[in-house]
Amino acid sequence: MLVPTLGSQTRAGPLRRALETILSQEDVRAIPIVAFNGPQVDESLVADVAALPDVRICVLADASLPGALREARRLVESDWLSALDDDDELLPAALARRLAILEARPECSVVVTNGIIRTPRGDVLNLPTDAAFERAPMQWMLRKNWMLAGSWLCRSEALPETIFAGMPAYLENTYLALSLAAKVRIAFDLDEPTVIHNHGRVDSTFASPAYSLGQEAALRRILELELPPDVRREYERRLGYACSVAARVHAERGELAVAWRILLRSLAHPRRRHAIRTLLILVRSTLRR
Repeated sequence: MLVPTLGSQTRAGPLRRALETILSQEDVRAIPIVAFNGPQVDESLVADVAALPDVRICVLADASLPGALREARRLVESDWLSALDDDDELLPAALARRLAILEARPECSVVVTNGIIRTPRGDVLNLPTDAAFERAPMQWMLRKNWMLAGSWLCRSEALPETIFAGMPAYLENTYLALSLAAKVRIAFDLDEPTVIHNHGRVDSTFASPAYSLGQEAALRRILELELPPDVRREYERRLGYACSVAARVHAERGELAVAWRILLRSLAHPRRRHAIRTLLILVRSTLRR
């Protein structure tokens, strides 16, 4: 079980809870591989985690989720592979349930299960239990991201470290889902949730300027995958929108030269309506200078 973490003291409590839910899995022996990454890593936390039984660790200097996952993947020795965010929780029978499904369906290399999204406003089920994701997983991804972090299990040979080498810094679960769907068959088991995803933490990057600026690069990486024409067209449209948003962020920072370059790139993609709105913003900003 791959567990990437920035390893700061603020992550210590959630990380220990996540590890406990892995180590206490029913009917299976799960081995967490914790990848500490970045300059915030607390050495005392690393030592505490390293002292836990059945836990392996690696430490990286750079803060990189794809890099952490790739380094942890290199340490995997089992036939089965999964991952869990450092502040999420596996439910007690999660891995046994997923393993049973893959053993019963040898034609599938991955199983995706449902999860609980825990927010300050309450718990919600991530996926509708009656959705036919298995029939067209890539097309369904356009409507709902079914690859919730911590909700899957795969055969190790289906997920080589090269996938993580190409993974972008943002939209990483979308990239992982589409990478797998392009190459292997995926089973979906949505009746029972197997993971709790804690959403809305104060250090989330989703509302940050860095997240907005990272969308263009992430979408370009996704468009390098083997995608059906209809899926490709939609991600092209999303790329155009992401360029427009990034141009606005740079304009707000006063980085007009960068904003103009990104805006010109957005004109090569659909959703030009958003590009035109951004164009008007940049024209006004340029005239004020």
